[in-house]
Amino acid sequence: MVKLITWNVRGLNKVYKQAELEKFMKNNKVGLIAILEHRVQGKYAEQIIKKIALEWIWCSNYDANGRSRIWILWNSNEVVFTVISTSTQLIHGAVRICALNVGFQLTIVYGLHNLVNRRSLWGELQAIASLQKEAWILMGDYNAILHYDDRIKGNPVQEYEVADFKKFMMDTNMMKLKTNGKRYTWTNNHVLSKIDWALMNSEWMTTWTHVEATALDPHFSDHSPLAIEVGGRGIKGARPFKFFNHLAQHPDFISIVTNKWGSGQHMKGMEAIWYKLKQVKQELKTLNCRKFSKVTKKVDYYRKELNEMQIETRDPEKQVGLADKEREVKQQLEKWVVIEESILKQKSRVKWLQLGDAKNAYFYACMKNRTAHKQIRRLNTVDGNIAQNEKEVESEIVKFYQKLLGTAAAELPTVQVDVLNEGNKLTREQQLKMIEAVSRDEVYNAMKDIDDQKAPGCDGFNSFIFKESWKVIGEEIPVLCWNSFTLETCSTL
Repeated sequence: MVKLITWNVRGLNKVYKQAELEKFMKNNKVGLIAILEHRVQGKYAEQIIKKIALEWIWCSNYDANGRSRIWILWNSNEVVFTVISTSTQLIHGAVRICALNVGFQLTIVYGLHNLVNRRSLWGELQAIASLQKEAWILMGDYNAILHYDDRIKGNPVQEYEVADFKKFMMDTNMMKLKTNGKRYTWTNNHVLSKIDWALMNSEWMTTWTHVEATALDPHFSDHSPLAIEVGGRGIKGARPFKFFNHLAQHPDFISIVTNKWGSGQHMKGMEAIWYKLKQVKQELKTLNCRKFSKVTKKVDYYRKELNEMQIETRDPEKQVGLADKEREVKQQLEKWVVIEESILKQKSRVKWLQLGDAKNAYFYACMKNRTAHKQIRRLNTVDGNIAQNEKEVESEIVKFYQKLLGTAAAELPTVQVDVLNEGNKLTREQQLKMIEAVSRDEVYNAMKDIDDQKAPGCDGFNSFIFKESWKVIGEEIPVLCWNSFTLETCSTL
């Protein structure tokens, strides 16, 4: 694991700050650090950097305007950093992790305070993004907020303050790296703002899925250091079942539901529905593994087959003989491309793109991003520390809910009927309307109104499976709704 940090130190001319920074780097086992707003003149830079990290290599953006705001220091035994371009507000380069022999692009950002002057930064970053084909991460002090709640206890956030940042994110499809630790990264003891960011492109998300940023304590600065650890592996657990909509298009789908729905006849009500869905789930798991495993590899296989076949058909003598086979390969390719896109769209939950838009790389990155944000690898504890591993996180969650929910009680307070009688009451007509039986059509129409991409329930089923198998299950589902309105059921509430 190699730790990379960006930190606006708010000046580094004072000796005590230099000593504290040296201690910070040793304690955190830093491999590369970007020091922002150091306020050190160029003629003193070498001298101060040797005090902090004697044998480390460094670069700066003094050449951009003579007044550097960014230093990058790295331990050459762990990291190799190659500068590609510099400007007043950024240093862009390539990082190679020596122990892993892997690399990525890194841009260190220090945005100017003036909104107008900062606009050139977005243009420079967009130009880099247009040429980017590998994993890329941007870290630093942007001096810009992205959302309305990124500043509190100050002037209300105006639209013009976030417009340029939002436009950059949309135009480049950049995403925020999940960040733990302090919510607001800068404060003047009156106003709190989140202006230090770690952003990533889709290639970073697919390559370094488990990497998260941590906003550490600010120490001697008014900015929090932003840290990431590259390397290692994320925590992997068992994958829960999730119904994919393409399964409903398979010829065996209805027969599977029909066969399994006939089981559990000795049960009634919700217990019977639960049992039948469980049986259906097992069969659909088998179907998915048997018919739809390694979808991406199948897409690649048929693309390769089609390409090779069309090379052969350049010979007129072979063209007629291969026509039927080429048509079959095209059909298979179309089938698996649609299935792949459907799966990725469902996993990524991106609703504003329609199937057929060929945005699979973007779907895949969004899916990885959602997965990363749902996982808890680090957690802020009640006492202000950060739980770093799985056991510490688990322990903190248990302690939190024990305190929140308390322990078992011998008695619980009940509703006071005399207090209720003093308030407004429903008329008899209103009461009857409330418990009026729901029709079968009402249940089905309510089901139809649920989006096909809606997140599944805890059993892994979404609304689409119920819509597609309504002819089989449609007689029993409404009965559950009707039973909830029976006098016997209502009397127990």
